[in-house]
Amino acid sequence: MLKSLRGRLTLIMIVLAVVPTLLAGGTATLRSFTAQREQSQDLQAEVARRVAGEVGQFLAERTRSLELVAQAGGLLSLPAEGRAAALSGLLAYDRVFTEIALLDPDGQETVRLAQRAVVSPADLANRASEDVFRVPAMQQTAYYGPVRIEVETGEPLMDISVPLVDLRSGKVGLVLAATVRLKPVWDLIADLPVARGQDVYMVDAQGRVVAHRNPSVVLRGTEFAVPDSVGEHAGLSGSDVVLAYERVQLGEQAFTVVAELPTSEAYRPAYDVLTTIAVVLAVAVIVTAVIVLLVVARVTRPLTALAGAARTLGAGNLAARAPESGGVEIGTVARALNDMAGQLGTLVSALEDRVEARTHDLRVATRVAQQAAAILDPDELLPQIVELTKESFGLYHAHIYLLNEAGDTLLLATGAGEPGRAMLARGHSIPLRARSLVARAAREVTPVIVPDTAQEPDFLPNPLLPDTRSEAAFPLVAGTRVLGVLDLQADVQDRFGPDLLDVFVTLTSQIAVALENARLFRDVERTTRHEQTLNVIAEQIQRATSLDELIHTTARELGKALRVPHTAIELRLASDDDSEHAEQSAESIPAR
Repeated sequence: MLKSLRGRLTLIMIVLAVVPTLLAGGTATLRSFTAQREQSQDLQAEVARRVAGEVGQFLAERTRSLELVAQAGGLLSLPAEGRAAALSGLLAYDRVFTEIALLDPDGQETVRLAQRAVVSPADLANRASEDVFRVPAMQQTAYYGPVRIEVETGEPLMDISVPLVDLRSGKVGLVLAATVRLKPVWDLIADLPVARGQDVYMVDAQGRVVAHRNPSVVLRGTEFAVPDSVGEHAGLSGSDVVLAYERVQLGEQAFTVVAELPTSEAYRPAYDVLTTIAVVLAVAVIVTAVIVLLVVARVTRPLTALAGAARTLGAGNLAARAPESGGVEIGTVARALNDMAGQLGTLVSALEDRVEARTHDLRVATRVAQQAAAILDPDELLPQIVELTKESFGLYHAHIYLLNEAGDTLLLATGAGEPGRAMLARGHSIPLRARSLVARAAREVTPVIVPDTAQEPDFLPNPLLPDTRSEAAFPLVAGTRVLGVLDLQADVQDRFGPDLLDVFVTLTSQIAVALENARLFRDVERTTRHEQTLNVIAEQIQRATSLDELIHTTARELGKALRVPHTAIELRLASDDDSEHAEQSAESIPAR
């Protein structure tokens, strides 16, 4: 369907109608998810902050109760019986205290009362080594111990102690220590009005869960590593949640109240928005598709007629014409098609003429190749070879290097195109011992084929030939003597396959023979020309009838032979008496 115009128009119009709705829905969904995430984070942060505040307040009130008894009760000045009565009153007043003890400056318990047991004098212990005594006694600050679980009741307990400072000496006279039940904290968390799936719990500094609405979570010794930031994390159960927390610092003890909500619940409103958008989009697609199909059918009928006329023309029936109906635009296209059909006849005739001309050009190219094979001038032969080779095989570049007389350097003799002329102008050469594909072919007297120049360490990149991707170098050998190297380059990889190797080997052999023949012909021609020149000069000299004519003739003919603008001859004649006096005769004669 999509291959037809009707199908493409239908698709395009549906896309144009649906994409804006989809973009708007996607934007709304994204904003909804973002808003829900932020709202959920704020909600969990608020719950954690409220619970942390109440936990801190609960423990602070217990601390203030101890400090009030210690300061207002005058425990330092009371006898042992009075101190016991004061502590008993505190136990009776606040049932969260399960045990209260009074420690002297040496850490020895002088009084200890418990809710569920009777403490005899023999049960009093020395607690000088415990932090519950050492911190208040040495730092004169309240002490908060770690949470522990009572074995018998399974309740969480915490030790709190405060110093009793003698106002006259400024030293700690007694330490009041108490054990506090944290069950009210559990109850506080359990009684929280929470959303579906929401969980609130408290973790100590060691990562132990010390308060949870489900006591079994605490009793199992569950641990949780509080993340460094709020947001989406793995919750207490390992599932994805939106999490926030609040710290509670009590002396040296630090607790963290964590509130979390599963992401499925946190993003439920966003999912509802997404569902609504999906329904709206589906309805929009259906309605749009019906409308589009009706519109497209009306539009494409004239186009179908045009397509039929075009196919008829394409089959070669240039007399076919399209109906010029179906509206202004379709009529315009039909007229244009009919005009094109009328012009096709003219174009066909012109194309035939161009084909004939192209055939003629190919014949001319063949004749040029045959003529190039017969060229005996090396200076004319080599450029013809590289250009014919490059064009015949569709190569990126071709050039020929010739070995110098010393046999240690390959000199660029010719190269195809502008890069070749530029390299030739700067006297490009390659030492025979250099790391080069061309030099390697000359040294080893064997073809060097490189399918991928990027993987070849001996490849020498040339800024004038940036698109070289494969290269082949073939030595030019005449007999046992290396004349040079034919270097071919292509702009694609694996251009010089095994099927072309024999072709180029044969080609290089012919080039070497042609080059050697051209050199021999040039040497013979040069020798013949020199002999002819000497014969002409000798003949002209023999015709001279005087010394003056002899000098003029010799100077003129030498100038012609040497191709110089002027020639001078100087004679020195000695006198009859053998003196040093000499008569000089010198002339500068134009070489005409």
